[in-house]
Amino acid sequence: MSAGSIRLEALEGKLAADGSSSDGPRNHPLHECLVVPQGRLNVEVAGDVTTLPKDDTCAADSGLPRRSLNYGDELARFMVAVTPPRLRDGPHPCGHHPDV
Repeated sequence: MSAGSIRLEALEGKLAADGSSSDGPRNHPLHECLVVPQGRLNVEVAGDVTTLPKDDTCAADSGLPRRSLNYGDELARFMVAVTPPRLRDGPHPCGHHPDV
């Protein structure tokens, strides 16, 4: 596979107890699909919050404001696939960082 053909990026994220991926929901030009292999993750999309238990998944459209939250008392770990992939080094525009 050549670098020019890649249209998807996979990231791992971690949220500590009471953590958040951002101060408030944000729009960004990415479609996301995530899975929660550890803990529970609360996903806020367009004002609605859904709790994802371990091994659950969700997808979000790029036009909707969203963020990830951890209302629990233990670490939440998640894997997120985004498209299009980032085009440069630095923080990913979706707000997910490896150790948030």
